Amino acid sequence: MKIGKSCVIITSLMALLLWPLFPAQAQWWQDKGLKEKYAISETQAKEMDVVYNSFQAKRKDLANASRNLQKDLTDLLEQEKVEKEAIEKSVTALEAVRNRLFSETVEARLAIRKILSEDQIKRIRAENPKLLSSEGYRPLRPLPKIEPRPGAGLVPQKTAPKQN
Repeated sequence: MKIGKSCVIITSLMALLLWPLFPAQAQWWQDKGLKEKYAISETQAKEMDVVYNSFQAKRKDLANASRNLQKDLTDLLEQEKVEKEAIEKSVTALEAVRNRLFSETVEARLAIRKILSEDQIKRIRAENPKLLSSEGYRPLRPLPKIEPRPGAGLVPQKTAPKQN
């Protein structure tokens, strides 16, 4: 199925135009309704913004590193001759970056909790526990050990289409 360039451009423009209308889920304390409901002060909101912005910078760097390591792993797996040691090293590096991303996420949530009062935490946990929990964030399981199968890495020969 092909999607026309104009459809992609229109969709992208609509997303850019509508983006400011949706508050960032991660910055729930900036939502006016939640801010009033949980009595979040301007000082608390600014402190949480500092934590969030710091986390976002780290998240961006780790996401880029993860993407690059994933590409490297893909390149290794697509080689004609599979190098088991290089693949295992690549997998280990990728796991480390992904686990660091999860740890940074948890640390940011803990830092946000430190800014809130006990009463605010109790009210948030009672009414909207996902705002403070790690639900939706699952620690990554280690990838299984990779054993190359016989014939792995062999690239099938493509044949030219038949000419009439």
